[in-house]
Amino acid sequence: MSAYVDELKKTLDRFEKNVDAKIETMRQYKNEIQALTEVMHTTTQSGQFIRDQKRIILSAPEIIIGNLDHDGVLLGDGGSVVTVRGNSVALEGTGSSSEGGNLTMRASSIRQIAVDPGKDGLENVVSEQRSEILTQAKSICIRSDDVTGTFIESPTGGVPGISVHSDTFVSVDAAPSCQQRKTVIAGRTKEIDTIISSLSQGHFI
Repeated sequence: MSAYVDELKKTLDRFEKNVDAKIETMRQYKNEIQALTEVMHTTTQSGQFIRDQKRIILSAPEIIIGNLDHDGVLLGDGGSVVTVRGNSVALEGTGSSSEGGNLTMRASSIRQIAVDPGKDGLENVVSEQRSEILTQAKSICIRSDDVTGTFIESPTGGVPGISVHSDTFVSVDAAPSCQQRKTVIAGRTKEIDTIISSLSQGHFI
């Protein structure tokens, strides 16, 4: 076990020295660290690790996943963290509108962030190929009420179109990206340097 710990320390040292390196190099070391961590967990037999090379199916009329009791209630005073991680994650509420086909998310805070989280889910890298959030529906309703407690009025859905409501403030902004601003500033800086150089040589523009 001490050999695994020593190797993990060496890998962490290399990772620290290369913290300013490119994303690919950082992820290479993180993969090594994760592989060593998995070996350590397997050695100490902590938790239960189930793996199949093809497919694992959980089938039941109702499935609840979390740190729960037999009734599906959270155990203890703290919360339960459930992480779903994969190269492609799909949530599908199948069935027609009369038979179901619903997908519901409820929480005090819901965030959608289109970045590359990395293999460990801790990164926030904007991909050059894609960073997007797409929403498509016959009816889209976005509602913000300046209230506390329970919402008295439910959002009105089913009407074709997009409905946006707020009791306080609505803002829609569009601005040049940081990269575009950087290009403009670099161009202006180059022009100023050219003017300064001409003036230094006694040339007047």
